[in-house]
Amino acid sequence: HAPAAIESLRASGIRSIYAYGMQAYDYKGSNRFRSHQQRLDVMKNIHQQYYGSGNKTLNQMGVLLSDFGTIPFAHTAKEIELANDLGIFVASHTGAAEKSILLKGLHELKHNNLLKPGHLHIHCTALDNSEWKILKETGGKVSIAPETEMQMGMGRPPFRASIDHGFKPGLSSDIVCVGSGDLFSQMRLGLQFQRCMDSEAEANRTGKTTTKIGLSVRDALTWATHGSAEAMGMEKEIGSITKGKKADIIIVSQKEAFVPSSYPAGSVVLQTTASGVDTVIINGDVKKRFGQLTQQNTDKIRSDATEALRRIQKAAKKLPKQTAEEVAAFFDTAQEQARENFSAGYRYKK
Repeated sequence: HAPAAIESLRASGIRSIYAYGMQAYDYKGSNRFRSHQQRLDVMKNIHQQYYGSGNKTLNQMGVLLSDFGTIPFAHTAKEIELANDLGIFVASHTGAAEKSILLKGLHELKHNNLLKPGHLHIHCTALDNSEWKILKETGGKVSIAPETEMQMGMGRPPFRASIDHGFKPGLSSDIVCVGSGDLFSQMRLGLQFQRCMDSEAEANRTGKTTTKIGLSVRDALTWATHGSAEAMGMEKEIGSITKGKKADIIIVSQKEAFVPSSYPAGSVVLQTTASGVDTVIINGDVKKRFGQLTQQNTDKIRSDATEALRRIQKAAKKLPKQTAEEVAAFFDTAQEQARENFSAGYRYKK
């Protein structure tokens, strides 16, 4: 699956980071991977095959770490240490389970100097003040996926917390099986959610009806552009139309609008969807024009994807169904295991 994902990203021509996923459920009990070390070996081999020898392309390599607490602390440490040795991008789902110790362990990771500058922490909905300070002190970055976070019960998307702690958050969609996958939607949802929370806090503090809005559409645009580029470690290359940066630009069409926009920034954030993107330019190369991809056979892509969907639907029917009670029991067990795994962080020696 990893080579296919890398090849598809490169064929698309998009600027991207392929983050090899280390989640435990990706290998446990499979015929191919019988140990965590095998996964580490594959990560190393993928880097050598596709990204070694200074291979500079629009697609670079990263790793999505196993969820903190779900595997032994020493395994988490080995994932981070290998990523650092390879010099690749590091990301994790951090603090994404409300009222849970799962996906935390930041104090233990910091204790072992395992949180390096540029580490992208995704979600962060369940972090307390001390954990936000750790992210700041270690040079971490933040990406928020408001649609998924609200839908999956992860907690409140932490725009205000990240801003108050000095972060310029980026935006992400996390997963498209339960949401739109549309990054314009993430702007809109994130902005309106945080406006709601800010107004509620102000009303509770003053006892009066809110009469002002603190966050503007420009803030949401910043999250989607500057903030997201910074979250990916690419702020010096992209994220703004600035002399010396790469030409990664989209043009939003107004041809579907009844009348021209009186405030384009507002229209982009509040009314636009992905279908409104007329032109896409990556590294100065036009990939989409007049709403059509210029370098892809979309009929073949659609046909192949439809056939793949049929295979997945057929296989999915054989998967066991889990009740809500079984899922709750899994979380209870996982939390007990996480406590043991995190405590090992104070005994860990490289």
